Amino acid sequence: MSNPFAGQSIESARRALAAQLRSSGLDEAELDARLLLGAALGLDLTGLIVQSARTKGRFVLVTGDGDPEADKMKAVADLGFRRDRFNNVTLLLVPGIAQATPEASTLEQALALLEASASTNAAPHSKYPQRQN
Repeated sequence: MSNPFAGQSIESARRALAAQLRSSGLDEAELDARLLLGAALGLDLTGLIVQSARTKGRFVLVTGDGDPEADKMKAVADLGFRRDRFNNVTLLLVPGIAQATPEASTLEQALALLEASASTNAAPHSKYPQRQN
């Protein structure tokens, strides 16, 4: 008997299983698919969500290059997200600010990075890009 889910990502397999359960008339097909797939893989619901976020999620962390906590933010990006195999993580270092809210143009750049990686499903941009002035 062949496996209909072979070669699929966890997210694709979950969607396919949910569609099969829905077509069988189950009311909670999405939840049931998550729980069944999680049990088969030894993951709880949180584990499934994290697994999907590693490949599908997009994250932009913003900090100032003068922020005394900037090294901690770099550690979060490198030792938190990247070491845990999150694919789409960008740390945006804003020149000339410390612990202040960045300008609207910086936040727009962060949103543009998110939108660009969503449309291309791209890998992260350069490790620590500087804000364009």
